[in-house]
Amino acid sequence: MRKFSNLVLILVLILVVFLSGCNLFDKKLAKRMIEKYSEDQNYVVFIGEVVEYDGNDVIIKCEELKNYLSYEDELCDYYIYSTHSIELSVGEQIEFTTVPFHFYNGHKLPIVEIKKDGEIILSFNEGKDILINWVKTNFK
Repeated sequence: MRKFSNLVLILVLILVVFLSGCNLFDKKLAKRMIEKYSEDQNYVVFIGEVVEYDGNDVIIKCEELKNYLSYEDELCDYYIYSTHSIELSVGEQIEFTTVPFHFYNGHKLPIVEIKKDGEIILSFNEGKDILINWVKTNFK
């Protein structure tokens, strides 16, 4: 019985060390993300065609993206950082602002500004604030 309790104790300690490491990784990642997303010069404006749209998830065809991310093709997954509903239609041309950089944590490229037919649908400052707050909330 003593052997079993020692084994359980060792497993619990390993789990605690592992989770502590994950927490440190998240904090480092959050710091890097906030640094990247806080600097306005890291944002790029693109024009692209909406290929798929579902809520805040959107796939956009944008040939210019390859100039920034050589491993991406012209179709890319994005997430729109907005608290209100954005109405987009498949086939529509939009102007959007993003940071063309992946942190390799599974999230999509962020969209922080959208213009459609010259009209601002999502303002840069609003989208950027929501994105940074999302990082602070999800990577504590």
